[in-house]
Amino acid sequence: MLDPRNEFNYVHHVMKNMHGITEGSRIANLAKDAMTELFYEYKSNMPDAEVSSSANESGTSTITGAFDTSVAKRERHKMRSDLILWSGGKCTLHPMYPVLSSLARHVFDMPIYTVASESAFSIGGRVIDDYRASLAPKTAQALICGQDWIRQAPIQLLEPESEAELISNIYNVKIPIFVSLIFLNFLPSSLCASQFPCYFIFGDSLVDNGNNNQLNTNAKVNYKPYGVDFPQGPTGRFTNGRNIADIIGELLGFDSYIPPFATAQGTDINIIKGVNYGSGSAGIRSETGEQLGDRISLDKQLINHNLTISHIGQLLGNDTSAKNHLNKCLYYFVIGSNDYINNYYHPEYYTTSDTYTTEEYAAVLIQQYSQQLKTIYNYGARKVAVSGVGPIGCTPEELARGTNGTLCVDYMNKAVDLFNDKLKLLVNELNNNLDGAKFIYVSAMSPDPAFLFNISLRILNKPCCKVSNIGQCIPGTTPCLLRALHAFYDNFHPTEIVNRAVGTSAYFEIRKLI
Repeated sequence: MLDPRNEFNYVHHVMKNMHGITEGSRIANLAKDAMTELFYEYKSNMPDAEVSSSANESGTSTITGAFDTSVAKRERHKMRSDLILWSGGKCTLHPMYPVLSSLARHVFDMPIYTVASESAFSIGGRVIDDYRASLAPKTAQALICGQDWIRQAPIQLLEPESEAELISNIYNVKIPIFVSLIFLNFLPSSLCASQFPCYFIFGDSLVDNGNNNQLNTNAKVNYKPYGVDFPQGPTGRFTNGRNIADIIGELLGFDSYIPPFATAQGTDINIIKGVNYGSGSAGIRSETGEQLGDRISLDKQLINHNLTISHIGQLLGNDTSAKNHLNKCLYYFVIGSNDYINNYYHPEYYTTSDTYTTEEYAAVLIQQYSQQLKTIYNYGARKVAVSGVGPIGCTPEELARGTNGTLCVDYMNKAVDLFNDKLKLLVNELNNNLDGAKFIYVSAMSPDPAFLFNISLRILNKPCCKVSNIGQCIPGTTPCLLRALHAFYDNFHPTEIVNRAVGTSAYFEIRKLI
């Protein structure tokens, strides 16, 4: 596909031989559409000087319009196909095809799986041993491939002693993002049986799975193109597929997704397994997000949870049984980002930025959050995971403010860093002062933003869908084809592939609560 001389002819030829004329043509056309989108993504991110020299790459053919003339067609097989040129020991772009050349450089930079058969058997022998003789084929493949890729990383690693350690290592080394994405597709949905009897989720749009659908608000996404990769289609999740809470639930071993409070019935026995209270645009502060319409603030989510507790008591027969059950549950909080992006950094609607410095505002938020976490403790929670606020200055919406030449909007990320630092101290304080409490802090973004948005992967920080003036996908529009190569689905929310990376990393922290 990257050879200007042959364009997609060889792809069509191979696909037709493998799958027949009809199906082969369909698959080849899908590949061409994906390459077309990727080509224009690269072209839109190249400097103007390089784009102006890419006229040969424009036209009816994505790969090369330079061969439209009959003379060029006669000459195409005489030219060299080297899209990556070497000069003085450095890699340079092909002067006629700078966009294709840039694309080729990144593709060819991916590690090629060339492990010898002897090495594969050797790795397989260490993965499948007397203690792990019942691994599913997909799991064994993931472990063997992952170990081979990790061995190619630029740092030394200790030999992983378990499946969990091996998967965790994916997020602790700077291996190419393409490798991480491929590995995540191998990762099994659940590593073992349910590790908690119940799972309660509190937070904002990063975990909302339908609670805003019936509210009078702009912060709801129960329409396409949201949910394009989710089995049930658009459900109110602010992404193309599963959100972070879904991923964690799968890895914890739950056999179904935790239902939203909006649809969970008090008489439904399934609420014993957990309820999701998350609400898009919600915050720690009650006024946060009000410019978008109705939302369920964290204070209201706690009130809703108290109602659930009373229903669980009725289902289990008495309050003592309910309390013993709730003591064993996992409580997961993802909240705080809206208190910045839909409050502090919207001075046209809120006065907080005039009233507080960033240091003071972080302290005020933590003070209120502390009372809310103590409330959930008083309701019976003993195993609580609280997520930090992610790098909001790296979202497409905030990047539009301008970065002064840096990777992200640094002053916004520094502001949430103040909050995260104070949240870590709060977690330690709660553990020291609340009898039987086990709180943990979970990092909001893993891998770190510099890894996700490094220069060789700059297409990742563009939204996958066409967005409205509030940063959400425009209803009924067609999203990008290469969703696995985008960090963001709209101007605020990550794609499922990033949710899977972040959720899996969070899962290994949450395991400490078991």
